[in-house]
Amino acid sequence: MKRFSVLTMSVLAALALASCQNDETLEQAPAGKGKLSIVLEGNQTRTVGTAVPATENAIQTVAVGVFNKDGGLNAFAEYEKSELIAAGTSLKTKQLLCSTGDNLSVIVVANLPKGSFASVASKSDFIGVTAALTQTLLNDASPAVAQSYQTALWLPMSGMGTTKLDNGADQTVAIEVKRLVARVSLSEVLVSFDPKTSVKNDKFQLTDVFLSNVASTSNVQPDVAVFPTTGTLIGGADDKGVPTNKTWLLHSITSPATGGTSANLLGTNKYWFYVFANSDATPTKLVLKGKYYAGGGSSSETLYYPVVLNKLAPGTEIRDASGAITAPSAGKGDGKVYRNATYNVSVTIKNVGTDDPEETIDPAYLTTTVTVADWSLNLDQKVTFQ
Repeated sequence: MKRFSVLTMSVLAALALASCQNDETLEQAPAGKGKLSIVLEGNQTRTVGTAVPATENAIQTVAVGVFNKDGGLNAFAEYEKSELIAAGTSLKTKQLLCSTGDNLSVIVVANLPKGSFASVASKSDFIGVTAALTQTLLNDASPAVAQSYQTALWLPMSGMGTTKLDNGADQTVAIEVKRLVARVSLSEVLVSFDPKTSVKNDKFQLTDVFLSNVASTSNVQPDVAVFPTTGTLIGGADDKGVPTNKTWLLHSITSPATGGTSANLLGTNKYWFYVFANSDATPTKLVLKGKYYAGGGSSSETLYYPVVLNKLAPGTEIRDASGAITAPSAGKGDGKVYRNATYNVSVTIKNVGTDDPEETIDPAYLTTTVTVADWSLNLDQKVTFQ
């Protein structure tokens, strides 16, 4: 499997609908019409590497839907990046001719394949279009080709706003666009068996880390206050711990067998995944898999240490972006995965795991520290199995 280093980022894409005065500007809008053009602000430089790249704000395609107060389609445009116009460090579209009206909804979706909105006839149709998690495998080729690992080049994003458009107007409205995915990363795994207990001579060897209960699809719901509708749950291994064909949701790891060390079993490597939001009763888990040597002998059994992402349990601390302990609240310790959030996990193993990767470890064995945020807010989750 590929190994990756995590670069903590604070990325927030902002889009503005703005008038443009250049060769791409429309002539005077006819009666009952107004003009909109979209400016995508921010650095859209794209690079490729094995680390989490500085491309998590990359824009490959843009779809814009403008909808009347009753939800009917007013105007629609779809662009590939090559069709967008350079505007300093930003990108913009040609002007979009729209019918005038009050309380128009403007929805922007980035990084869905062009043609995804071909049958859209209403606002509900637009929001109902789905993105597949396999988009996170696409590379920068044209046409893009799926890799065996996740990239940051086609992360689906969406956002919305409302505006009034007057006759002949060149209207401007700002729209904040956020990713539909969250980033989950594993940065540290320690083993620390207590020399005063029955596990003092035991050893653990980490062999894999994988995700389970990951949503395979998500609609492009732009309202961040509403959980998107998601599809079938998938994982890097099944409920028996056997790897699936979703190899990109599992990383194989080579580590020593140890019973007590301050050394990180991951070495200098960090492992990351992109996942859709999940409010399902079946929570998304990050699962550590490895060989457990009871008494430090030569024979071993396969055991697991499942971590429910963003789950508050006895001994868990929830921290804000500054690292300060904060009271639990929606989005912080509720066991749900939120869009446009990062979940940085470190684990300390102090006791025997479970032979069932779907089992939840006894909370008495689990100590967690979580630092919560949007994708500019990084969520750090420190887990101790003891």
